Amino acid sequence: APFQLWFKDEQYSIFGELGWYRYNYFFFGIGNDQPEDFEELYGVDFPRVRLTAIRELADHLYFGARFILDDFVITELDPEGQLANLPITGNNGGLNTGLGAAAIFDNRDNYFETFSGWYSELTFDLHGDYLGSDFQYSRLRLDVRKFFELSKKDHVATRFFSESIFGEGAPFISQALLGGPQLMRGFYLGRYRDDASAVLQGEYRRKLFWRIGLTAFGAMGIVDESLETMQLSNTRFTYGTGLRFAIDEEDRVNIRLDMGVGDELNFYVTIGEAF
Repeated sequence: APFQLWFKDEQYSIFGELGWYRYNYFFFGIGNDQPEDFEELYGVDFPRVRLTAIRELADHLYFGARFILDDFVITELDPEGQLANLPITGNNGGLNTGLGAAAIFDNRDNYFETFSGWYSELTFDLHGDYLGSDFQYSRLRLDVRKFFELSKKDHVATRFFSESIFGEGAPFISQALLGGPQLMRGFYLGRYRDDASAVLQGEYRRKLFWRIGLTAFGAMGIVDESLETMQLSNTRFTYGTGLRFAIDEEDRVNIRLDMGVGDELNFYVTIGEAF
């Protein structure tokens, strides 16, 4: 249940996610040196809490605090797989809690489907036993988005996203990931993972007729042990196209159907844009 609430003429906001996950995921190993055909299935249960509270201190500029909690239990492992046989952080489950700070600049014209403006978010989190966490690390994230209105029917959205993990190491389920319905569509979420990532993506959006729209998108991304060790030879690429159906034209809320191509063909059906 992701959410965002605004108070007092949008001077204050609380956003994040409250969830309970009971699911099976694929694990493809850590880093860039895994065999292309390697994958294993694991099961995990966990509650998730993501809370960020911010206050506007200047026009469109917000500062605030964050709280993170995942209490995950590994319910199923492949006895022949890496998670069962290698010393991978988090392969026995554990409590992962953290506190952090956030700085956000947001002058977008619309939250759901943006035509123009900027969104920039910088966050820093600390995870440690002083918070009850079983894992000791810190995480730095940067998310920058720019939107262009070419005409009433034509728009372009761009995004740069990067994160870095420092310290003893995050559990494997909390590492920097490529793939999924928002970043690098066309790859399974977590198809590539490590302690650092950098992603650049863009999307062209076109209003066709009635409530129907069309998009085309592309992305490039890298994971590695750190930003300093990243090599261009490890860059992955995805591309795709999608349809939009406006369920609320006034607030610009769309049903999104995307087809992304990475190492395979993937389909995504959600409400709201990828970014």
